[in-house]
Amino acid sequence: RLVGSLLVGSSAEATSEGAEIDITGLVTENWTLQANYGYLDATYDTFTDDTGINYSGNDLPRAPGDSFFLRSSYRTPLPGGSEVDWVVSYAYSGSFYFDPANSPAMKEGSAGLWDASATWSSPQESWNVSVWGKNLDDEEYRIHSILSNIAGTVDLWGAPRTYGATVKYIF
Repeated sequence: RLVGSLLVGSSAEATSEGAEIDITGLVTENWTLQANYGYLDATYDTFTDDTGINYSGNDLPRAPGDSFFLRSSYRTPLPGGSEVDWVVSYAYSGSFYFDPANSPAMKEGSAGLWDASATWSSPQESWNVSVWGKNLDDEEYRIHSILSNIAGTVDLWGAPRTYGATVKYIF
């Protein structure tokens, strides 16, 4: 927690419990599906900061209750031995707090990001060329937030929809 321009902290005790499952399946020789789900229950057992504020029972910062990831990839062999890999993925994170006080202004809502790419690889895989897009539905989400007595709330936002191409040579 920021007090003026000083970061004030103290030791705390917390309990984190959860479960995660990850599944990868080969649907056909060239098609792979992946899925992952995570559940997390993470709270402070005891935490009183140096100013006397009690955060016991609050959620730990950056601890979403639910998260999951889905990915589909398909490899298309081409004449001459080259190939194209097609990938689509979706990553979801449930809501969480950026601070131990669990302040409403510091709560980040759930967010889901779609990404996709197509990558051509040469027969010996020494060359590859990719076209890709990230955050395709242009989801707005914070990656960090600070509540300061001096500057108010300072938010750092995740990257907007981005597109690009990458050329790689492996030697």
